[in-house]
Amino acid sequence: DNSGMAMALFDVPGESEGSGTARVSVTPLTSKAGGILPNINRWRNQVGLELIKTIEEQPMTGVQVDQSPAGLIDLASPQDASAKFDRILVVLVPRVQEDRTWFFKMTGPGDIVTRHKQSFVAFVESVRFGGPSGE
Repeated sequence: DNSGMAMALFDVPGESEGSGTARVSVTPLTSKAGGILPNINRWRNQVGLELIKTIEEQPMTGVQVDQSPAGLIDLASPQDASAKFDRILVVLVPRVQEDRTWFFKMTGPGDIVTRHKQSFVAFVESVRFGGPSGE
């Protein structure tokens, strides 16, 4: 859990009281933080999926964030898995000029993450980087 390194955290409630919440986090990590593959494997493990050996094995959907190419990863727990999360969405935004990758992540119950996937992607696509350090 990288929530201690997150720049932003917020919860997305379910439809009714007691139906749980999904959590959205925004975390920038430098290349010194271990790389993308170990993070992908950690998320795959959290939903009960097998680990992969290369980034190319992980399906990604292309999205645009602040006119830069980014990748959306959508991980769902197999029905027979006992997993920490039912579903994880992550948008990876490489910012080479900052030597950082920004991770926009939504984790939680499958129904909540599924219901809010389009809004989550629209939120991430609306992000603009600015300021002298690109934040």
